[in-house]
Amino acid sequence: MVDLPHMVAMTLIKAKVLQVLFTKVGSPDGSTAPNLGFGLESSTIAKNPNVVNCGDKWLEIVKLKAQIRALYKAVQKLNPHFWPALVNPDEHLNAKPMMFSIGSVEQMQMTLNLTYEAWHEAPGAIVVIELAIEGKL
Repeated sequence: MVDLPHMVAMTLIKAKVLQVLFTKVGSPDGSTAPNLGFGLESSTIAKNPNVVNCGDKWLEIVKLKAQIRALYKAVQKLNPHFWPALVNPDEHLNAKPMMFSIGSVEQMQMTLNLTYEAWHEAPGAIVVIELAIEGKL
């Protein structure tokens, strides 16, 4: 059984690491990094020596983008309602579903309510998902 909130949380962590790496090296074309949201220098992830001192940051960025794309697709397959709702949550944040089935709007709402605040605290992470939705990640 795949746990949707767990997969969403893993995607968020990888998106945050990607943001930190982009702040360290910038973007080769200057277009992607500014959209990911800077100011993460004080975050726990930015202080992690495994992230800060990784060897080839560009190679790690390529790997992270592939991992995020894979998680994005897995979440999309498990619940196609989730990513669009994360980008545009509207009334879903007020929903309080009591029951849900896998792949349902109610499952998306429950997961969104559990994870949205963490995504909102790192707005550049939501930009990563927007890029994935547009096929630009």
